[in-house]
Amino acid sequence: MGAAGFSSGDINGITLSTNITSGTGSDSSFSYGAGAQYLFDRNWYAQAEYVSLYDKDDVTIKGPAIGVGYRF
Repeated sequence: MGAAGFSSGDINGITLSTNITSGTGSDSSFSYGAGAQYLFDRNWYAQAEYVSLYDKDDVTIKGPAIGVGYRF
């Protein structure tokens, strides 16, 4: 599976501090991801994905995720 799109966030009223800068505001960035899902049986599954949500102005939000789920 794969995904591509546009992410935006608003941190007005919240102070964001990093070792680069601090402040409030909003911004947006192109986002993408890819992953796979494995079905153990009719209800149980495992999935893994990697997503990049924000990569702009020396700030990067990206990483892997794994999960196990049950479908009712």
